[in-house]
Amino acid sequence: MEAIEELSQLSDSMRQAAALLADEDVDENSSSSSRRSSTFLNVVALGNVGAGKSAVLNSLIGHPVLVS
Repeated sequence: MEAIEELSQLSDSMRQAAALLADEDVDENSSSSSRRSSTFLNVVALGNVGAGKSAVLNSLIGHPVLVS
């Protein structure tokens, strides 16, 4: 569960950063617990061409879904 909590905190930080970049107000009172009830996980992979993004995501998924 520690990893899930870390991912949740990272998600909140990224949301705040995105709001700052978009020059929007960040609602500090909004709880992430309402988003945690979802069974979906959004994952973003950034990197140069050929850096291994698809390979890492395929490894996380457990089988080849993305073209490497």
